[in-house]
Amino acid sequence: MEAAFELTTSFAMTRQQFGKPLGANQAYRHQIAEMAVALETCRSAAAMVAQEVASGEYNGMDLLRAKLLVGLHGRALCQQAVQLHGGIGVTEEYKVGHCLRRMFVIDQMFGDGEWLRRNSLID
Repeated sequence: MEAAFELTTSFAMTRQQFGKPLGANQAYRHQIAEMAVALETCRSAAAMVAQEVASGEYNGMDLLRAKLLVGLHGRALCQQAVQLHGGIGVTEEYKVGHCLRRMFVIDQMFGDGEWLRRNSLID
């Protein structure tokens, strides 16, 4: 997620369109801001679980909830990164497409959100 976010913010500042960087477009900046919120949400969830484990107050449900958050927000962030890159985002040579594929694999590991809900592991 971090790599996709960094690639997108860098792309927004360097890619020129109509004589201005893409990042000068307000709609583009709003989408990057939504990506930043998704990234921080996942960081917070991971930090909460890590703190619980370190303090000995580990709750398996919190881990599953964090996994669900990372799966949902991570996929959305990476999909948005590909969209904001335009055609280059789907090429094999550009890294942001690799981030999206990796996020799909991470989401599928140990059950995706649908599987967790279907098996009543997440309420």
